[in-house]
Amino acid sequence: MICPTCGRTDAAYIPARRVWQYKTRHPKAQFSIKVGTIFEDSPIGLDKWLLAMWMVANCKNGVSSWEMHRTIGVTQKT
Repeated sequence: MICPTCGRTDAAYIPARRVWQYKTRHPKAQFSIKVGTIFEDSPIGLDKWLLAMWMVANCKNGVSSWEMHRTIGVTQKT
């Protein structure tokens, strides 16, 4: 994984927290896979975002917010 801040490539993955971390001194010691994307500030997980995008792209007549609510397991307001 490449650091979004400085470009270093020696990060280690921590599966328990699902983040990448540097062992040495670094301004941003931990970062997730969402850093630098449009999903960075979203509290919704990337797995739910990808499922929602797949539903929108593959439904011929569109998809309702109620159907997404039931399928993905988020509130309708989300």
